[in-house]
Amino acid sequence: AIEKGTFSEMLDPRLTDWPVEEAMGFAQMAIRCAELRRKDRPDLGKEIMPELNRLRELAENNDHHYMFSGFTSPSTQSQVSLQMDGSSSSLPYSENSTRNVSSPL
Repeated sequence: AIEKGTFSEMLDPRLTDWPVEEAMGFAQMAIRCAELRRKDRPDLGKEIMPELNRLRELAENNDHHYMFSGFTSPSTQSQVSLQMDGSSSSLPYSENSTRNVSSPL
């Protein structure tokens, strides 16, 4: 979608105020992180963390807390649906929760 110029079509149309340029930059950074050779990947401390901090500030300043999971306000809660062994269960999720959930891939 990035190469074809259709990136904005991938974004959830229910959200009408996407910061498309920032989302595109984030997607391009994610692609660079997936490079096979270590020397081709961005440095975590010099490139990734500053960009993540900038994106978090952008979200906080524009009240786009819902856009980047993990950057929600402490009072925000949602339901997380987990699929385990063919059964589904909903568990309350809070950013303040320290519970770790892992699932086999």
